Amino acid sequence: MLHCCILNEYLYRKNNMKPTTIRKSVNGIFLSLGVIIIFLFLTACTPGNEKFTENSPSGFLMGLWHGFIALFTFIISLFNDNVTIYEISNTGKLYNLGFLLGIIIFFGGGSKTTCKSKGKRRETA
Repeated sequence: MLHCCILNEYLYRKNNMKPTTIRKSVNGIFLSLGVIIIFLFLTACTPGNEKFTENSPSGFLMGLWHGFIALFTFIISLFNDNVTIYEISNTGKLYNLGFLLGIIIFFGGGSKTTCKSKGKRRETA
């Protein structure tokens, strides 16, 4: 909490900003930093790096993780040729299962199609 007070005091004296404006700018700074940190954390273990080889292939847990971050790695792979969505050096069926489960869990697994609407049911003709 001390760092917020110091930053508030600095912004108030330097720019003669109101406290509400200071809070908004401080919140914006912390939100931006949080988004950057989360983005870096999510892309730290992307598929296609030299970590996995034929002697130590990626397994179920890495497949699950790669499924979770599939959207982010797809976006990065558009700009960087060294990043791929799918790890080539994998254990096979277990990696595929983890990858598929990761994608299903992250993107919701089609749960909206099974929800019943409140009130009246639709009648089919």
